Amino acid sequence: MKTASLVALVTALSAIASPATAYFITFCPDAEEGQGAQTDCTAFMNEPSGGCQNLPSVIAAQASSVSQSGVTCTYFAGANCQGDAFTTNAMVIFDLGNDGFNDRIISFKCD
Repeated sequence: MKTASLVALVTALSAIASPATAYFITFCPDAEEGQGAQTDCTAFMNEPSGGCQNLPSVIAAQASSVSQSGVTCTYFAGANCQGDAFTTNAMVIFDLGNDGFNDRIISFKCD
């Protein structure tokens, strides 16, 4: 009985002590259309909590490429993580058109 309690306590303390892995995501508009270049990208850095984030108007429904680090993210065509979606753990997606999401991402969440 004491062993089970000790294992439960160690597991609980490990969960508290283990820091969440931070993620870094960059959304870039399509440079070929003259509306963007590398300097026009919008970056997010946050602790992954599974919470939804809406993109700011400067990049919402304008991203043609996405890069992310170390997480799996779901991208949505609607606000508040609603509507059509796709999930990926790829490091870089150079052409969101291949996933049917060119200029469509409005919100996202990462785990």
